[in-house]
Amino acid sequence: MGTFHDTLQLAVADWTKPAPWHDRRALAEYMPKHIEYIRSLVPPENLLEFHPRDGWDPLCKFLGKEVPENTDFPYVNKGRWARNYVAVGVVLKCIKISSPYVFSAIALFVAWKWAVPNSQT
Repeated sequence: MGTFHDTLQLAVADWTKPAPWHDRRALAEYMPKHIEYIRSLVPPENLLEFHPRDGWDPLCKFLGKEVPENTDFPYVNKGRWARNYVAVGVVLKCIKISSPYVFSAIALFVAWKWAVPNSQT
């Protein structure tokens, strides 16, 4: 998780100076500058400014493909996708960090149960 956080911070820190990198207002103020910068780099015929709500038509036209028939435009990110993705990453990292300790504890418990005879009278 630390690497993800560091990468995100590096990606936007220059955009928000002198405000903190996570300042939403500063990011919102910078976005028009960033869009204009991208527009200045990419020729218009190679640039698609697209929003998923636009559907298949502009995307397929830009790519020179046929619009899929009887197929709704996919919309994966319903607001929680990114949060869930990060949560899964955190869980996997916790498992990776804790697994040697958990397995050691299980091994010690099994060894103890095997070595200590049952004391039933």
